[in-house]
Amino acid sequence: MSQAGSSLAPSSPKRKRRWGPGPDNFNFRHGLSSRSEYFIWHAMKRRCYDPGIGDAYKRYGARGIRVCDRWLASLEAFIEDMGPRPSLAHTLDRLDSNGHYEPGNCRWAITPEQSLNKRTTRMVVYQGQEMPLRVLCDSVGVNFHTVQCRLDRGWDIERALASPLKGSRWGPGGKPIK
Repeated sequence: MSQAGSSLAPSSPKRKRRWGPGPDNFNFRHGLSSRSEYFIWHAMKRRCYDPGIGDAYKRYGARGIRVCDRWLASLEAFIEDMGPRPSLAHTLDRLDSNGHYEPGNCRWAITPEQSLNKRTTRMVVYQGQEMPLRVLCDSVGVNFHTVQCRLDRGWDIERALASPLKGSRWGPGGKPIK
């Protein structure tokens, strides 16, 4: 005598669902979601492909910045190519700020390094070397804002760096003259 709604096929043993990493978790993919690299990888993909996140998408995805197929498909491949994050102070940085997220164009960098690698960073050529204006001003010991204003007024870089401040109470390196 069979019960209503019963199946004629033998019932398969039920797998017990387990939470957390491991093959018994139906959502388990890589076991790396607790690592900081996962959050960086996930945010990288959202910046490039999720218009719902607003400003970040406008600065990345809307400009055509993409993630290479290998990294898009696999967190493991991202970590294999980038290596582990050196410290919590390091974040993902693209060497060419107009380039894609891909091996050869990405590195782990700290904030001061990244701040010199933005689209808005003013680059200058001084003694045959291209460098960020801020780095040059720091190395020469002159005030960045003074040199920047002089360049905006059409001065050449050598004159902007060498000319003394006139009628100012500020000396080299932005320090007040006593």
